[in-house]
Amino acid sequence: MTAEHGVPIPYRAAWVPDDDPERDWDTASALALQWLDAEASHSGGTVVLVTHSFDNGAGSQVLSRFTRGRNHLTTRSSSLPGVRGPVLAYVPTGEVLALAIARARESALCVVESAAHPMRGWAMVTGAVNLLTGQTEVLDERLRTHLDRLKFYGNNGYGPKFDQDRARNVLDDLRTEGLLDVDVIVSALAALNVSVRGQDKIRKLAKR
Repeated sequence: MTAEHGVPIPYRAAWVPDDDPERDWDTASALALQWLDAEASHSGGTVVLVTHSFDNGAGSQVLSRFTRGRNHLTTRSSSLPGVRGPVLAYVPTGEVLALAIARARESALCVVESAAHPMRGWAMVTGAVNLLTGQTEVLDERLRTHLDRLKFYGNNGYGPKFDQDRARNVLDDLRTEGLLDVDVIVSALAALNVSVRGQDKIRKLAKR
């Protein structure tokens, strides 16, 4: 397990970036499952698929091993009593990633990214292994301090005006320093346990 920003990351992490339009989803999923199966062999448990709905991945030969409601969870069906193990977050939204993180505690989590919901910030904070390159994602030290500040003010989802004002100041600093990649910031906050509501608020604040 790694730790960034003084926040423990209670799972081992890997990802398959969506960086090639020619790569099909089954190829990406096969890479993820190869890593997760090795994790399961090492630490025990059953690999669990987490998606937005049961239709995600339907028809995929690679994902056909997952049975609805037995080792496949969605944001609408999130109870899987008695089953623990490594987690595959397949093309996750913020809600899917939050559920996958909760399920992966003390185990492992692999993300198959979609370009619609970039996960590079999550990968940098968790030190995720890029399964396409074998390289570990590294967080820019300049970004680290700003993320610390955003997390500090995000305990209440940036609801109070004071927290929103402070978050805007941090975002302004990021913009000035040329570091304001909203997708990176938002998914990094997901890894730092900022709520999905807080992530959405940061995205809105960054656009103002």
